Amino acid sequence: ELAVLDHPNWVFNAHFSPDAQKVVTAGRDSRVRVWDWKKKKVLLEMGHMDECFDVAFLPDRKKIVSVGKDSAIRFWDAELGQPLG
Repeated sequence: ELAVLDHPNWVFNAHFSPDAQKVVTAGRDSRVRVWDWKKKKVLLEMGHMDECFDVAFLPDRKKIVSVGKDSAIRFWDAELGQPLG
Protein backbone atom coordinates (compact mmCIF):
# COMPACT_ATOMS: atom_id res chain seq x y z
CA GLU A 1 0.00 0.00 0.00
CA LEU A 2 1.56 3.26 -1.17
CA ALA A 3 -1.03 5.72 0.12
CA VAL A 4 -4.67 6.02 1.12
CA LEU A 5 -6.40 8.95 -0.60
CA ASP A 6 -9.53 10.06 1.21
CA HIS A 7 -11.99 10.39 -1.68
CA PRO A 8 -15.43 11.61 -0.53
CA ASN A 9 -17.38 9.04 -2.58
CA TRP A 10 -16.93 5.85 -4.61
CA VAL A 11 -13.99 5.83 -6.98
CA PHE A 12 -14.69 4.19 -10.33
CA ASN A 13 -11.17 4.48 -11.71
CA ALA A 14 -7.71 5.85 -10.93
CA HIS A 15 -4.54 6.26 -13.00
CA PHE A 16 -0.99 7.39 -12.33
CA SER A 17 0.47 10.18 -14.43
CA PRO A 18 3.17 9.04 -16.91
CA ASP A 19 5.88 10.26 -14.50
CA ALA A 20 4.14 8.53 -11.52
CA GLN A 21 4.08 11.76 -9.49
CA LYS A 22 0.30 12.24 -9.53
CA VAL A 23 -2.88 10.16 -9.52
CA VAL A 24 -6.11 11.16 -11.25
CA THR A 25 -9.42 9.70 -10.00
CA ALA A 26 -12.93 9.41 -11.44
CA GLY A 27 -15.72 9.42 -8.88
CA ARG A 28 -19.39 8.76 -8.36
CA ASP A 29 -19.69 12.35 -7.13
CA SER A 30 -19.02 13.50 -10.75
CA ARG A 31 -15.60 14.86 -9.81
CA VAL A 32 -12.23 14.35 -11.47
CA ARG A 33 -9.48 14.86 -8.93
CA VAL A 34 -5.73 15.16 -9.44
CA TRP A 35 -3.75 14.12 -6.38
CA ASP A 36 -0.19 14.46 -5.16
CA TRP A 37 -0.29 10.88 -3.90
CA LYS A 38 2.85 11.22 -1.77
CA LYS A 39 1.39 14.18 0.17
CA LYS A 40 -2.17 12.74 -0.02
CA LYS A 41 -3.37 16.14 -1.21
CA VAL A 42 -5.87 17.14 -3.92
CA LEU A 43 -4.21 19.47 -6.41
CA LEU A 44 -7.12 19.99 -8.85
CA GLU A 45 -10.85 19.27 -9.06
CA MET A 46 -12.90 19.26 -12.24
CA GLY A 47 -16.21 17.67 -13.03
CA HIS A 48 -18.99 16.28 -15.13
CA MET A 49 -22.73 16.84 -14.84
CA ASP A 50 -23.16 13.27 -13.53
CA GLU A 51 -20.97 10.36 -12.39
CA CYS A 52 -17.48 10.22 -13.88
CA PHE A 53 -16.61 6.64 -14.89
CA ASP A 54 -13.10 6.77 -16.28
CA VAL A 55 -10.16 9.12 -16.41
CA ALA A 56 -6.54 9.06 -17.59
CA PHE A 57 -3.54 11.27 -18.21
CA LEU A 58 -2.57 11.51 -21.86
CA PRO A 59 1.05 10.52 -22.62
CA ASP A 60 2.15 14.17 -22.96
CA ARG A 61 1.29 14.67 -19.22
CA LYS A 62 -0.30 18.02 -20.14
CA LYS A 63 -3.84 16.73 -20.66
CA ILE A 64 -6.40 14.56 -18.90
CA VAL A 65 -9.36 12.85 -20.56
CA SER A 66 -12.50 11.86 -18.63
CA VAL A 67 -15.73 10.05 -19.50
CA GLY A 68 -18.99 10.56 -17.64
CA LYS A 69 -22.54 9.29 -17.33
CA ASP A 70 -23.54 12.61 -18.85
CA SER A 71 -22.39 11.12 -22.21
CA ALA A 72 -19.50 13.58 -22.36
CA ILE A 73 -15.83 12.97 -23.08
CA ARG A 74 -13.95 15.91 -21.62
CA PHE A 75 -10.35 17.03 -22.05
CA TRP A 76 -8.66 19.02 -19.29
CA ASP A 77 -5.45 20.95 -18.84
CA ALA A 78 -3.56 18.75 -16.36
CA GLU A 79 -1.81 21.70 -14.67
CA LEU A 80 -4.69 24.19 -14.43
CA GLY A 81 -7.78 21.97 -14.40
CA GLN A 82 -9.35 24.08 -17.15
CA PRO A 83 -11.46 22.46 -19.91
CA LEU A 84 -9.83 22.22 -23.33
CA GLY A 85 -11.88 22.78 -26.47
